[in-house]
This record gives sequence, C-alpha cells and structure tokens, in this order.
Amino acid sequence: MNPKIIALNNAIDYVKILDEASDPLVTLNSDYQFTYANKAFAQALGKPLETIIGNDLWGIYQKDGADFRRDVTKEVFETGQIKVVENVVPKPSGNLYFITTFKPIFNEQNIVISVVAIAKDITDRKQADAALRESETRFRELFNHMSSGVAVYEAIDNGGDFILMDFNPAAEKIEKVSRKDILGKRVSEAFPGVKAFGVFEVFQRVWQTGNLEYYPENIYVDERGPGSWRESWIFKLPTGEIVAVYNEISARKQAEEKIKASLHEKETMLKEIHHRVKNNLQVIASLLDLQSSYLQDEKAREMLQNSIDRVSTMAKIHTMLYQSEDMSRIDFGGFIRDLASRLQQSYGLAGSPVGVNVNVSDVSLSIETSIPCGLILNELVSNALKHAFPEGKGGEVNVSMKAEGDQFTLTVQDNGIGFPAAVDFQNPRSLGLELVSLLVRQVNGRIDLEVDGGTKFTITFPMANKRG
Repeated sequence: MNPKIIALNNAIDYVKILDEASDPLVTLNSDYQFTYANKAFAQALGKPLETIIGNDLWGIYQKDGADFRRDVTKEVFETGQIKVVENVVPKPSGNLYFITTFKPIFNEQNIVISVVAIAKDITDRKQADAALRESETRFRELFNHMSSGVAVYEAIDNGGDFILMDFNPAAEKIEKVSRKDILGKRVSEAFPGVKAFGVFEVFQRVWQTGNLEYYPENIYVDERGPGSWRESWIFKLPTGEIVAVYNEISARKQAEEKIKASLHEKETMLKEIHHRVKNNLQVIASLLDLQSSYLQDEKAREMLQNSIDRVSTMAKIHTMLYQSEDMSRIDFGGFIRDLASRLQQSYGLAGSPVGVNVNVSDVSLSIETSIPCGLILNELVSNALKHAFPEGKGGEVNVSMKAEGDQFTLTVQDNGIGFPAAVDFQNPRSLGLELVSLLVRQVNGRIDLEVDGGTKFTITFPMANKRG
C-alpha cells in the first residue's frame, strides 16, 4: 500500500482517538485560533464544537481568561518549552478546575508551528482539598478550644515508646509546660511520671488492642510541681496514633473531700440526735412502767402498758436509725420482725401460744413514714394478741408488707374470733383504733377491714417518691 495512504489512515485513527478522549484537547496557531478541539473540550465549555474551531481565544473565553491563555501560548511559541498551568473555567453550576499542559509542535526546521493544550479535570480534587482544609480548620479550632487536655502520640519501637505529635493549649495548662518544648519527644522523656503511675502500660495496651480505656481518678506527680488528680480516656485512631484526653480534677477532688467531711459531720450529729431521742423515749417508757407498778386498777395499768409499747416502738425506730449506715432510711422489714417478737413475748399466754408470722420483702422507709407505720403495726398486732384469742385460745397473727407499683401494702391478719360487728372501726371509741385511723391519714393511706374466719386489716399508702 502507498505509504502516504497508510500515513493518512493512521492520522485518521489518531484523530478518532483524540475525539473520544475524556480529557479536553485543543490545538492553537500563532494567531491564537483553535485549529482543533475534541468533544471533551466542547462539553467542558458547554459550547457546540463548530463554534470553537476557527474561533480565537477571545471568541471563546472572557477577556481575562483569553489573555491568560494567550500569554501562556505565546511563551510556548517563543521558547519551544512545555508549560503547565492551573486554570479555571467559570460555570453557572460551579467552577471547573483544570491542570493544562501546553506543548509545542515543531516542523522539520524545528520551528514551533502550533501548540497543543491538554487539560486534566481536577475539580473533584480541588473540592476534596477544600473540604479537607475546612475539616482540618474545624478540627484545629475544636482541638485548640477544648477544655480537656488532648495529646496525640505516635508509637515507635513496636509500641515500646511513643513520640508526642500534638498537644493542645488545655494540655499545656494542665502539664505546666510549653507545647514547643516537648513536641517530638518520647513520652517517657516528656512526662517522666507516666511510667511511675501506670499510664504508660495503658498506652501500650490500647496500642495493641485498639480498645478505648478509661484511666480512673489517679494522683499524678512529677518533678515540675505538686501532685494533681487526673482522669483520662485513651484510644487509638484508625491511622495508628494514640490519643489521650484528660482532665485535671484536683479542685473536684478537694470539693468532694470537703463534702464527705461535711456529710460525715452531719451523720455523726444525726446519730447523736437519734441516740438522745431514743434515750429520752426509753426514760419516758421507764417512768411509765414505774408509775404502772403503783397502780391497783388493772384497766389503768393496761392503758399505761399500751403507752409504754407506743413509746418503745418510737424508741426502736430511733435506735435503728442510729445503727444504720443510711441515716435517711430504715430497714422496715427488720423493724417489723423485731416488733412482732417483742409483742409476742409481751402478750403470749403460757400454755396457749399465739404465733406471729412475718412475711416482708426488702422495704426501707424514711423516719417520717416509719414512725406512723410502726405505731399502726403496734396497735393492730397488740389488738390481735389481746382480743382475737380469748381464754387461752391458740392461733396465728400474720404480718406482711410489700411494694406494689407506686404503693406499699401492709397487712395484719389473724385467725381468731373476728372483729366485733358492733364496733365501727372507722369511728372507734377506743384510743388504739382511733390512733390507727389518724396515722393512716398521716401517711395519705387507706385502711380496709375484712372479717371472714378472723380479722384482716389492709393498709395501702403511697411510696412518697420512694425515698420518703
């Protein structure tokens, strides 16, 4: 085949390749006219291809853009050197950015007869760079303004040591050291106390496992000054660096110690108050007991004994508060068992025992609720022991208390002779039952009576925020 025909066919093939190339490509003559442009170039400009070829730079670009490209093209024509520039193509939807390489084309006499401009779209990279810079700016602002100290370390020697890579102003304040003086130093050199107080082992463990670790409150001491309390969170970044976020909490620890001391002082005072109240109540009970020994009237002695039991019940509550670790709460289950045992001993008849059974879940009450509930129990259990089993009759008194929803339910039930039908328990004439009704109202509760093969009193009352 004719060599000229082969060359022509090859040229046609190359043109087809250039036409379909993804990168914009043009050729310019010395008059700055477009002698060739591919489809990608026309698409980038958003102009028909036929309006580009034969046109000059000023017919395609705005003046500033045309002048810029003219200067670059002129330099390539004059020097015969390749020129690489970054340029922008304004678009309504957003600017397009390109890296354009201007290459000279020589004739046989080594004279530049044309310039080829090949553009590479770098818009995505420019946007990514801009987003990265914005992200880095936000991170740096956050880093510099955090109230917690933040230090970033890079592992060296296979985790044998760590180099300090970054350090925020809060960390400078906590460590009392300048950032510029310690950056790039090994952590064992920058903070000698790290190894002494176990933090270094946490660094190594986090570097090996990648797990976040909380290093709890700990006193930290080094040669730069007095000890300070710290708490730290240490974690590993996906890039491998170790980050320590920590707070200096000495002021908080001092405040906590003051609060603990104050609470201890108040608890001691409360214990002493409950102890003295208990002693005074016991003195009153002893005086009443002494007085009863001088009485010949059995009815009067019984009335005094009832008062002694009530005073003893209140004294027992203050005794339990004095002995309790929680000065605001009473183990009411333990109180009920103690009360039942004491009353059973007081009222049980020889040869005809009456059993008192207690079924109480874990219930704790405040003193404001414990005293009226204790007195209610005292009256109801005493009343059952005295009246439900006449003439030495045996039986049982069952006491239960449990939490149901937001209420407590207290039950006193016996299998004795039953509550007298002639007595209105809501409007009684006896002091004991009148006291029960008064105390039930005091705890914002209600009382119900069932008489079926015995007597059953059920008292329900609110938990009063479960702490009172």
